Amino acid sequence: EWARAQLTAGRAPAVPPKDDAPNTDLAARTAAEYVRRLEEAVFARLAHNDCRLETVAADVRQSPRTLQRKLQALYGCGFAEYVVDLQLRRARTLLEAGASAKRAALEAGFSSQSYMSRVFRKRLGTTPSAYKAEAATEPSGD
Repeated sequence: EWARAQLTAGRAPAVPPKDDAPNTDLAARTAAEYVRRLEEAVFARLAHNDCRLETVAADVRQSPRTLQRKLQALYGCGFAEYVVDLQLRRARTLLEAGASAKRAALEAGFSSQSYMSRVFRKRLGTTPSAYKAEAATEPSGD
């Protein structure tokens, strides 16, 4: 975990700090800021139909290879899989909030509703409509 935070912060891990070291919080905040900037860059590029590794890497001021390495270290996946994961997460949130499958696909940056449906079936084993219906019947937990 510490090494991942160091990698995200752009520093090579040396020796992990002791549990009470004050820079651990800084590394975690830096990692969270990096992830936030990366997600913003991906969704901005999806909105303009230009979500390629090279363009997103330039947006976060990294080389494409560095971005690939960070994604692999943080999430264990490549760029394309990371983008689909973000889209799926956003679509699920929209569906849980009551959005139609068509609107969720559009706002999550999928190229079409049918592609989003294929991704849902492959990754979640269900369709967007079934997911939405299941989310509507679950108690809110409040």
